[in-house]
Amino acid sequence: MPERGTRYALISGLLMGVLVALVTIVLVLVNAGLFNEAHRQVARDALTVRVALLLAAIYGITWLVALIVAFIGGLILGRIAVRRRLGFLAGAVGGIVYSLLLWPTSFIPAYPGNLTGTATLDAGTAILEVLWCLLWGLGGALVCLAGTWVASARHPHYRDR
Repeated sequence: MPERGTRYALISGLLMGVLVALVTIVLVLVNAGLFNEAHRQVARDALTVRVALLLAAIYGITWLVALIVAFIGGLILGRIAVRRRLGFLAGAVGGIVYSLLLWPTSFIPAYPGNLTGTATLDAGTAILEVLWCLLWGLGGALVCLAGTWVASARHPHYRDR
């Protein structure tokens, strides 16, 4: 088994989280006009189906990118570190980093992804953010574990069992 596997897992998890957060922010900023139109329509309580479907498509692309990055990160980590639990760790770190990097954007008043305005920092918001971090961490961990599992399936350490 390779040495320093935990270090590789933490670094790859950090890189995955930062990459997915950057892609998400870029997607939102590129489609700022659509988000502003949605904000105006939500304020009038008249969100059109076209705008709603486009927003759903943008969020779907974001989820798809997150899944692909976590799976490929798991594949790479499975080849480097071999141990599957490190893939789980890397995915959890990646999901938590992603969630923590996007959380401050909810406090930016003019950020296009905020359809309801600005968020407030209170106990309820903090609890929801912790739960959101755990949810993204678990999702990232499971997808990255799947990638690690695929990559290490033929490794002698797991084949001899």
